[in-house]
Amino acid sequence: MRIYTTFCTVTQESAEQGDFAESGWIDREGEDLESVEAAIDFLESAGVTEASSSWFHAGVWYSTEPDTDIHSGDSEQHSFHLYGFSEAEQEQIYTALSVK
Repeated sequence: MRIYTTFCTVTQESAEQGDFAESGWIDREGEDLESVEAAIDFLESAGVTEASSSWFHAGVWYSTEPDTDIHSGDSEQHSFHLYGFSEAEQEQIYTALSVK
């Protein structure tokens, strides 16, 4: 079971165009985790604040609040994607993170 991390950066110019300035992988290898509990701990410590959906379905990912640079106004958000988790395990993670 792994969690892969991506990012997206929004600048004032890209926001005006309704797009990201840049996006890609932070961790293409993924964080290797041995249990659902370890995945929940990892996601909580990474600061996730929202799921990609307000209802559970397989493939939901989790994101942090955008971190905005006070000088440039650029913001970067990280997203975390589950891989190798069963649908039941994904639902356990979703439920645990949604309750908090």
